[in-house]
Amino acid sequence: PIDNFEFVEFRCHSGKIRKAIDEIDLYELCPEYVGRESPVLRTCCKGRKNGELNNPRGIALDRARNEVYVCDEDNRRIQVLSAVGEYVRQFGRDHLTEPFAICISPKDELFVTDIVKQCVLKFRITGEFLKQAGERGNRKGQFSGITGLCCEAGLVYVCDGSLQRILIFDSELKYIK
Repeated sequence: PIDNFEFVEFRCHSGKIRKAIDEIDLYELCPEYVGRESPVLRTCCKGRKNGELNNPRGIALDRARNEVYVCDEDNRRIQVLSAVGEYVRQFGRDHLTEPFAICISPKDELFVTDIVKQCVLKFRITGEFLKQAGERGNRKGQFSGITGLCCEAGLVYVCDGSLQRILIFDSELKYIK
């Protein structure tokens, strides 16, 4: 199970990389199967096929289902991997341009930022698109440099690095402040 992960191992052009689960830098993710010495997440290769990643960005762990959700930016999708890094499914191609950050709410809803569209998208845990909020701009509920987000207590906090602010939405993506 995901709770037992201690390390993630990757094999890249520069050699083997082993990192603690809380020190993962997704910019280094150009993985191949490495094996298991201790609990690790085995990951896939760079590419466009199912199970392959092309510029992975955000990551969310679903401990209840032992699944890993990855923002696969250049493939315009969210990939779902098993707890050992095997391909499970994908979604979002019809709605995402460049997914960047992802979080899972306590109600099993997925929220994803898109850095090209400058918006937040909401999906069911199954991948069904529900709604979108935000657009490019500097007014209330708009973004100029959307990056990270987190879900907590029924709220979605979204970081806009360009405008140096955090925007807060409810779980229905209604702008609060």
